[in-house]
Amino acid sequence: MTILPDYFDSSYSLRGYGNIIGEERGSIREFSPFEEDEHHHITHLSFATSLVKGYDEASFKKLEKRHNEVEAINYTRRLSLKQYLLVEPDQLLNNGVDSSFIRDKIALLGYVNDENPDDIEDKVFTPMNEKFAGKSIPDMNGIVVHANTISMILDNKYIKKLPLWVTILFAVLIGWLHMSFFIRYYLENHIWFHLVAKFAQLLSAIFFVYVGMYLFQRFRIRLDMSLTLVVIVLAVDIIYFYEAFAVWMHKKFEYKTVFHQKHH
Repeated sequence: MTILPDYFDSSYSLRGYGNIIGEERGSIREFSPFEEDEHHHITHLSFATSLVKGYDEASFKKLEKRHNEVEAINYTRRLSLKQYLLVEPDQLLNNGVDSSFIRDKIALLGYVNDENPDDIEDKVFTPMNEKFAGKSIPDMNGIVVHANTISMILDNKYIKKLPLWVTILFAVLIGWLHMSFFIRYYLENHIWFHLVAKFAQLLSAIFFVYVGMYLFQRFRIRLDMSLTLVVIVLAVDIIYFYEAFAVWMHKKFEYKTVFHQKHH
């Protein structure tokens, strides 16, 4: 009896887990390139990482040196824009594909149906979804998500996520600038303060959302603007709260404050 080699589960085959982060929560934005098995002292590679390791060792080393437990996926290509070569099964089985098109390239085998948007078999939500608000349907097949991940690693075009301290520092700076302007205007032009402040808040929120989008689109830098927007939105209410507290402290303990005068 001849025992055939097991090409799909042997020590000679490349292995990689296909799990994608966020499948249960919504949009797929990140992937885990490596998973540590502390019990067996083994590092497992993701599907994309494993393929890159066998295809381009230099790109794999760059990914490895980043030492990130999670990487944001830089989506740059779509099947609908013909940015990946799609080969139908009958073409491949009937020798209808010129081998030069796939020679020395990574070829992925998976389910794809990009022509029918209502076919959501093996599809997930991604940031490339054209409808980002309200009810929408999954926009990208899982195999294309893996393809974008592989392209990002090979092209060395990672998304640079700024650390938390930068986000906090930026929010504090913007908050200080807004509070300085608002407090001065509140004391000098109180009658128009509410209207002007709300208009300024709206313009600031729009501007800083644009700044975040520009940094991402132009430099692939992700700066989380959520904390900054919270500071902008709450600035006026904080002034009102502080005024009430400062006036109470002034009456109760003769606390010195610029808010002790009653405004009209």
